[in-house]
Amino acid sequence: MRGLLRSTLVRRAAFGTYLALTLLLLLAPVAQDLPSTYYTSLDKVVHVGLFFGLALLGYLNVPSILAVTAFLVLVAGGTEILQGFTAYRSREFWDFVADMVGTGTGLVVAVGLRRFGWSPADPSVDPNG
Repeated sequence: MRGLLRSTLVRRAAFGTYLALTLLLLLAPVAQDLPSTYYTSLDKVVHVGLFFGLALLGYLNVPSILAVTAFLVLVAGGTEILQGFTAYRSREFWDFVADMVGTGTGLVVAVGLRRFGWSPADPSVDPNG
């Protein structure tokens, strides 16, 4: 598996596919018959998980905390804005916060993995910036 992740093409394809699926999940209509408290709690967990994965895969492709964070802030903000224009979704500040929690957690794990010697990304790139 590690050898496979050393392939730039595979890493980029994985990130692109994951990003496309994330956007689809965040912008698709939702079932209207879910209990409100169940959906609200689950929704935040889903946001954290999706952006955890995006941050981890993003850092494997571009080992720059600043670049990955900036990109995911734009994705998170953009999806929340777009949700406000749909009849079946709404903008929610706490979704954005959950996205940023997932981003931060994913980056901490990615940087930790790299510091312990596991990273398929180019080691000549500065991980701090």
